[in-house]
Amino acid sequence: EMRYEARPELASWLFLALVLHILQRRAGRLPAPLAMSLPAMAVLHLVWANTHALFVLGWVAIACFVIGLWIKDHRLDRDLLGWGLVSVLVSLINPYGWRGALFPFTLATRLQGENLFGQSIGELVSPFNLDLSSQYPFYPRLPIHAFQAIAVLAAIALVWLLRQKRFWSALLLIPFGILSALMIRNIPLLVVAGLAPMVGALPISSVMEAMRLKKHTRNLVTRMALAAVALVAVILGLRVFHDAYYIASRRPDRF
Repeated sequence: EMRYEARPELASWLFLALVLHILQRRAGRLPAPLAMSLPAMAVLHLVWANTHALFVLGWVAIACFVIGLWIKDHRLDRDLLGWGLVSVLVSLINPYGWRGALFPFTLATRLQGENLFGQSIGELVSPFNLDLSSQYPFYPRLPIHAFQAIAVLAAIALVWLLRQKRFWSALLLIPFGILSALMIRNIPLLVVAGLAPMVGALPISSVMEAMRLKKHTRNLVTRMALAAVALVAVILGLRVFHDAYYIASRRPDRF
């Protein structure tokens, strides 16, 4: 809820999800219609580079899949590598040329701990910082604890993915997990990039089968879980839409 307000990086979460969807279909050898093809991935990067500075996240995702599939198959996916390079090159097509393409790396220096910005902005603090509540009391604890729970699940999923030899998914969890652990601003990264790997490693159906639940019970639990998640999403969405979260939980002195 903290990071899904109307912020500029929402565009990057959307583009990242689309790129990951294309890559997951490639790894699963699923049919790729034009909208989900590798050329479409390059087009997405062209639009992304002219929309928000986090387009480099797409480069990271492509690298994870190229390396992971190479480790598993013992051969290089040349098509994926080629279109991955095209996705990097099209990022140069922006009003600032190579300087625009390198801007994310310049921006990263502003977020480091020794920088004045890094020392004074609360959302640049790690979600695992034990002194977070005392330093920045306006941060609610529930979203932070929810992310910490996701991080634990991601760590468990990482072990299972390595055992299943799904190296591309395992590699996704590492850089995006590290980036999310560095600062609260980045916590959606692990959620967006890690959702498919975590579901693949820890499917709820297999977990309930291991618990020896009957099929009727499994179906009921699944439907109830989906309904609960949908309800929570609607409630949080309404709070974000009306700005109630920001007013009530973070900056009441400003209103």
